[in-house]
Amino acid sequence: PRRPPAALPPLDGPQRQTLLTVNDVVAPPSPLLAAAGRGLRFAFSDCSFAIRGRPAGGGSCARRGETRYLLRDVSASVSSGEVLAVMGPSGAGKTTLLRMLALEKGPGARTGHVAFNGKPFTPLLYTRYATFMEQGDSLWAFLTAREQLEYAVRLSRPALRSVERAAAVDELLGALGLESCQHTRAGNALVRGLSGGQRRRLSLALALAKEPLLVFLDEPTSGLDAAGAAAVMALLKSVARRVNAAILCTIHQPSSAVFAGFDKTLILSGGRAAYYGPASELVGYLDSIGQPVPANTNPADHMLAIANADFTSPAEVEAVLAAWEGRGPQEEEEGSVALLPLPPAPQKSFSTELLVLVGKHGRIAYKAHPDAC
Repeated sequence: PRRPPAALPPLDGPQRQTLLTVNDVVAPPSPLLAAAGRGLRFAFSDCSFAIRGRPAGGGSCARRGETRYLLRDVSASVSSGEVLAVMGPSGAGKTTLLRMLALEKGPGARTGHVAFNGKPFTPLLYTRYATFMEQGDSLWAFLTAREQLEYAVRLSRPALRSVERAAAVDELLGALGLESCQHTRAGNALVRGLSGGQRRRLSLALALAKEPLLVFLDEPTSGLDAAGAAAVMALLKSVARRVNAAILCTIHQPSSAVFAGFDKTLILSGGRAAYYGPASELVGYLDSIGQPVPANTNPADHMLAIANADFTSPAEVEAVLAAWEGRGPQEEEEGSVALLPLPPAPQKSFSTELLVLVGKHGRIAYKAHPDAC
């Protein structure tokens, strides 16, 4: 998995706590304690992301010295066994938030507080316990679905014996519905291989091969039909509970079946929160602000419609945002969940990883040019 870089410094002005850098010291993780009612929690509060206007040659939003906020004071949390879906119209800041929380490098300044299990979230914790699934698929065209998963499991879980690795691969193939095409190469625009939906499910399987405790997914249902999208979200919820993982994903416009599978949802509009809380309580909240969901309408569709400034008057959108912000700070109920100490990271040998990678690239070279070998 890629190692994320450090966060950028904040904008000039009032000092706020910034996301931590790679040089921050993190205490060694404690052994995993198996106890009922305990879990992990990923929380972020007052997160903002801003960019400077270009020095010259731009429109009204790119004037010299102008600061534009892509995110402003966004807060939410997700605990182990839960799926938090970040929704919003195009340009709302969904992917920006996801990449910011994953500590990705990029232009702009980011501020806020981000914690994983009560500890400041750093690149070291990300590398050990988190994984990120891109919106686009990055697969090796000449390797089959099974081969790609075998290498992923060997790299991320080196302590497994060969029989255990094969069982782990079989489990992922079965869970993602890839058993029938496990010996089909991934393919690409020039090489025939898996279909678009199969490639998407394989990307998800590769993200889960590490057995991460925190999973970031950028549009995991992109390219899937309604049935495939609902099946993937049901799988994510099942995986979150089975491996005690917290899952944070972005979704553009979920169907009713997909929306029903969310534990929590964070809805953005123009980089600001329009709603955050249990997905099952969205209908009641909309009633309370005078925006009832019409009969036979998907609650997610209705919320996205009234929060979309492209098709709804700016005054109405501002009223929706102001209604949520006017509620004031919301204290989340933690219930009886006690934070579980983080487990020790898997011990990886450089020589073992090197051998796996050399063997992988050797197989790719052979499959790409069999006549030359």
